[in-house]
Amino acid sequence: MKIHALLFIALFVLRLSTQISVTDRLWRNNEGTIKAILNHSFVQGMASGDLKKKNYDYYTDQDMMYLSYYSRASALAGVKTTNNSHFKSFLRIAQSTIVEREQVKNKTSMNPANIKYTEFLTSTARNMDPFYTAVAIAPCGVLYGYLGRELAKIASPTTKYMEWITLYNSTDFETEVKVIEDLINDNNTPVVTDVVNKLYETAMKYEYEFFDAAYRYE
Repeated sequence: MKIHALLFIALFVLRLSTQISVTDRLWRNNEGTIKAILNHSFVQGMASGDLKKKNYDYYTDQDMMYLSYYSRASALAGVKTTNNSHFKSFLRIAQSTIVEREQVKNKTSMNPANIKYTEFLTSTARNMDPFYTAVAIAPCGVLYGYLGRELAKIASPTTKYMEWITLYNSTDFETEVKVIEDLINDNNTPVVTDVVNKLYETAMKYEYEFFDAAYRYE
C-alpha cells in the first residue's frame, strides 16, 4: 500500500513538473540571484530616485555596448537555426536591440563585467546550437521585465528614472520577452539539463555583476 502511495506521489510530481515550462523552471532555479538584483542599491536607487545620474549614465553607456553583442549573438543564432519560425524570432530580437542601441553614443570603454558577459554570449552563439543561445540571452529580457513590474509598484512619483521603469513595465516589452521565451519553450525539451541551467545561471550572475559595476562606477 505504501509503495503504491509513493509511486502515485512520484508520478504526480513528475506530471506536475512537465507542465511547468522550461523558462519558468529556469527562473525558479535562479530566484536567489534575481531577488539580489531587485534589492541591489542601483536598482532600488532607480525606484527611489536616489541613484546618482553619473552612475545611471555610465550604466546606459555600458548597456548600449552590451546590446551590440547581444544583437549579434541573436543574429548568429538566427543564421544557424534550420527552423524558419525561430529564424524570424532571432532576427526580430536582433533588430529590436539594434534600434535601442542606436539611441545612445558610447562615451567610455567596456568595463570588466561587461566584457565577461559579452564574451559569454559570443562564445555561446558561436559554439553552441541556437537553443542554447536563446537560453543565454533570455535572462536579460526576462529580468528587465520583472524589474520594470516590481519597480513600478514602489517607484517614487518624482524619480528621474521613471522612463526606464515605464519602458520595461510596458506590454510592448512584455511581447518582446515572450518571443525569447517561446524560442526556449518551443524546443520540446521538458527537462532542464545541467548545461541549460548553467547557461541561464551564468547569464543571471553577469546581470548582477553588470548592475554592481555600474553602482561602483568601475
